[in-house]
Amino acid sequence: MKNLPIEIVLSIISFFIIIIATFASKKFIDFHSNKNQFKIKRAKYVKKIISIILVILFIITLSVIWSINYKELLIFASTFLTVCGVALFATWSILSNPLSSVIIFFFSSYKIEDNIRILDGDNTVSGKIVDMNLFVVLIEDENNNLISYPNNLLIQKIVIRLV
Repeated sequence: MKNLPIEIVLSIISFFIIIIATFASKKFIDFHSNKNQFKIKRAKYVKKIISIILVILFIITLSVIWSINYKELLIFASTFLTVCGVALFATWSILSNPLSSVIIFFFSSYKIEDNIRILDGDNTVSGKIVDMNLFVVLIEDENNNLISYPNNLLIQKIVIRLV
């Protein structure tokens, strides 16, 4: 046990660092959520996104530690990304919604139950926020219509919190 390869030691250390980072990020998200009185469901979405990012970082770290052959990996990655790029080109805006939900979670001045007005030229939307999830914000207008507004558009528009 004295002569463990350095790769195993570094892998174990990086594993524990990822576990600690995951735990710390979840605690920070819970703290931020409680401080701003966000719903638990909303914090859960953000925790999932952060966990996925940390797993990807862990995989990249392991590939560096174990000296993966980058030539073969690069050929595979470029082929995979080309196929995904063509397949996902039409849905890029849908994929930006989860990231937008994280930005809204940490930096927005409005929350569920707030009355807001989204200024969008002739398409101005007003109403009460009913739910905020991974892809859309649900707004109930004065006629009890439920409007689903995409997160990636919400962070691009002027939003007025009505009092």
